[in-house]
Amino acid sequence: MHMALSPQTYDYISCLASIQHVPIETVQKLRESLTPNGVLVVLGCYREATLWDHAVSVRAVPLNALWRTVVFFREKPRARSSLQVFRPP
Repeated sequence: MHMALSPQTYDYISCLASIQHVPIETVQKLRESLTPNGVLVVLGCYREATLWDHAVSVRAVPLNALWRTVVFFREKPRARSSLQVFRPP
């Protein structure tokens, strides 16, 4: 699938368990399509195999929720109308 992404257009792009299926150049194109303060989130799924893996996963859930809350309140004053959502044709 080929998709044209306009430069500096999106505030937030997420890739969930998909980035390993695309060429590395795709990551650069995604980064270029972010606004100056935009965020590219790449999340991969993996199977926890050790006690350390489980400990990291358990700690990550509340930390990620806390960070998202901080980002939400930091960005809240910005005009939400400036966000653009990609809708396939």
